Amino acid sequence: MTKIIGAPTLDDALAALAAQVKERESRGGKNLIFCEDKLTLLAERAVLQSSGGTMLTEVSSFSRFLRADRKILSKQGSVMAISAILAACEGELGCFRKNAAQAVYETIAQLSASRVDAAALRASAEQAEGLLRLKLCDLALVFERYEAFLHERELLDENGYLALLPEKIASGALADTHVFFFAFPSFTAQARE
Repeated sequence: MTKIIGAPTLDDALAALAAQVKERESRGGKNLIFCEDKLTLLAERAVLQSSGGTMLTEVSSFSRFLRADRKILSKQGSVMAISAILAACEGELGCFRKNAAQAVYETIAQLSASRVDAAALRASAEQAEGLLRLKLCDLALVFERYEAFLHERELLDENGYLALLPEKIASGALADTHVFFFAFPSFTAQARE
């Protein structure tokens, strides 16, 4: 059953969350609260203040919940990998340089979240001209090498870990657990999906 609780302020949302968790704990129910990393401490404090301490409730971000299943490369690690790829491809690239690693990674992360892959970038590059064509070709090359890097090291990009969630749910990991999505509007579009 899905229940949506609206709250005008963060304090109101924390109070509503604490009340819901306390009510379920009073009946012996297990709880799992998903929220963004920046809100986990606030949610934990609200729950502990309400219940006085519990072993029935866990507060987690999606990445923390899924971390044990596979090695996840952090954003900083990804930027470093992209920087190394840019340096290694220097003679092959028409636009990007090593100092563009942060922007290139963020672009690749956004493309991945939109389900755009290197092949789609190459196809788009064939239809483009000039600087746009060069940028799309560069992105496709870096994207391919980045995916190869992840595959070789059996890593998962931090932005791709959500693909593991349906399998984890199907495995029964959340059986008999009340799941809360705290501050749902703060989730990224990919996390909301």
